[in-house]
Amino acid sequence: MQSGFIIQKSAFEVPQEFDETRFFRSPDNYGYASLNFQPSPRLSLSATGNYTGSMLVPYFGPQLENPEAGELRKSNSFFDAGVKIFYSIRITDVVKMEWNVGVKNIFNSYQNDFDSGIDRDPAYIYGPTSPRTIYFGIRLGSLL
Repeated sequence: MQSGFIIQKSAFEVPQEFDETRFFRSPDNYGYASLNFQPSPRLSLSATGNYTGSMLVPYFGPQLENPEAGELRKSNSFFDAGVKIFYSIRITDVVKMEWNVGVKNIFNSYQNDFDSGIDRDPAYIYGPTSPRTIYFGIRLGSLL
């Protein structure tokens, strides 16, 4: 098992945009944990988790009365978890086949206030990079 957690404060000495000294899109705390478990030589399990604290995000979109002036918003915090299962089979003395299946972002922790349309704010993006994703794969090789 591995894990880490960061508590930080990032700020400019002189106020910047929106008269704010704190960095935008930079959470004050975030962390991760990963667990790898191999119950047999052929079977492996992996679990991961990433926490991202809330952050300040500038918004210049059509939801505002004056989009050019903008608004500073505070995002939600996010927890993004994933699991993956690997199973290996020896095909020959040299070649192995590995099957895997997994889920990324199990809880679908994702930004829920995207803009849409021609006047959207394309920079208004924060949080995990993808919604819940289920995937599988097959690998063949001698170095597995």
